Amino acid sequence: MSAYGSGFNYEGGDAGGGGGDGGGGFASGSQNSPNNRPRKAYDEQTLIPVTIRMVLNSQPAISGDGSFQLADGRELHQVKLIGAVRTADKQSTAVTYSIEDGTGIIDIKEFVNDELPAMVQAREEATQDHVYVCIIGQVKDYDNKKSIIGNSVRKIESMNQFTHHMLEVAHSAEKYKKADQIVSAPQGGFGAPAGVGFGGGPVGKNAMGGMGMAAPAAGGANELQQTVLQFVREHGESSDEGVNIAQVIAGTTAGGRFSEQEVRNIVENLATEGEIYSTIDENTFKVAE
Repeated sequence: MSAYGSGFNYEGGDAGGGGGDGGGGFASGSQNSPNNRPRKAYDEQTLIPVTIRMVLNSQPAISGDGSFQLADGRELHQVKLIGAVRTADKQSTAVTYSIEDGTGIIDIKEFVNDELPAMVQAREEATQDHVYVCIIGQVKDYDNKKSIIGNSVRKIESMNQFTHHMLEVAHSAEKYKKADQIVSAPQGGFGAPAGVGFGGGPVGKNAMGGMGMAAPAAGGANELQQTVLQFVREHGESSDEGVNIAQVIAGTTAGGRFSEQEVRNIVENLATEGEIYSTIDENTFKVAE
């Protein structure tokens, strides 16, 4: 399982690219998490695959919250891009990368706040000139120059991931455009009220990911998602590395109510939705907050 490869509702490919700006089974807005911390609006958790040119050409969002938006209107809160390291300036508190992907060059700043051997090794691999890395982060603007604060900068395993990412970028944009068209369609289309998917759930910008799938029934997948997310939050906060998927499986299947495969599927969904992200490897996660 890859935390980035198949996409974070990630707006990339559907099981891994999550659908559009969809919901992932969690309500957005002011709903509080189990530890009483307010949840972010769903759009703020959506990971969008982008190219560097898309980031450089983005404009301040109309929401006025300091974020940026693409030409098609999608707001950039969490982004994913893949590119080659041209330079890497390592300091005691941060590493600044110059990354190129064929569409442009941008600076990535990753703050260093740990000395765990596995994290140090991953960073050393990512700071080699000309290697390709996958970046998960947020777009910032300092003195009218856009850059990205990297939450995760990891060397990719093969160039297939770069090719896949570029396909995800195109697929994400096309799916967003089609979702907006569905939202604006008149009632009665396809024999159902506008805004209702084939499974009876909402489609479009606030729809469940996965090609217009209905949101999961209350109790089952929803409950497991919340259980897994809370487990990763509680156990990941005590470690800079985060929590391994084996720990998540052991902690959530003990009562026999959920299977290992169900938990793995939920972890994959949470990763594609940008709720959690991988740290030292593709099987270790922390909550994206």
